[in-house]
Amino acid sequence: MIRLANTSLRRPKLTLIVWLVVVAGLGFVGSRIGDRFSPSVLVVQGTQSARAQDIARSRFGNSVLVPIMLKGPAAQLDRQGPALVKALRARPDARSLSPWDKTPGSSELRPQPGVATIVTAVEQNTKDPNHEPLAENLARLKAARTIDGKQYTIVELPLPRPVVFRNQRLPASYANFYIANGLVLVPTFHEPSDRIALGIMADLFPDREVIGIHAVDLVWGLGTLHCMTQQQPAALPSAI
Repeated sequence: MIRLANTSLRRPKLTLIVWLVVVAGLGFVGSRIGDRFSPSVLVVQGTQSARAQDIARSRFGNSVLVPIMLKGPAAQLDRQGPALVKALRARPDARSLSPWDKTPGSSELRPQPGVATIVTAVEQNTKDPNHEPLAENLARLKAARTIDGKQYTIVELPLPRPVVFRNQRLPASYANFYIANGLVLVPTFHEPSDRIALGIMADLFPDREVIGIHAVDLVWGLGTLHCMTQQQPAALPSAI
């Protein structure tokens, strides 16, 4: 490396010519393969973002997805939303899918008020002893109905890999989250599934900041964040 630097200093013109040739070669190669790439968006599977990406891909193919979420009174959204969609469609470089299109897929973009959401843990590993009872629990939830006869919205949370201490499996679960003012605290366990769980929670609580809290040490007490906010032991009687 030092020898190359010294050569560059002694022969600057030759160094410049070599770099120009390299840059030109890379530019030529790039121009030949640029049309072989297509835009892609990284999303976490199982989240609302992934569902939106699937809807966009089925409608527009591979493209850059730019979600726009409108918030406010329903009547005002229904009055102003179509105008926004019309303005977007006037752009030659944009295509849109909106809740007001009345075309396949558009109805999925409109929220369903009044339908309760239940977050439940699931275990995908069929060899894990938690798989069967959690699968049964999921089936019961899917079959349940609200008092109005509507189906609940079921959101599945993965489980982290087993956390074991002194030959005892600890109840590590992302479902032990805590909802506070303006934020949601979610236990994490230094696992690849942490990112998936945080993405799911971020979709569930778009108005709150979702924060992961390392909870491997906490779960030694057989609980994590939500459990810590529950009942406190009564104070012992004063000895006075």
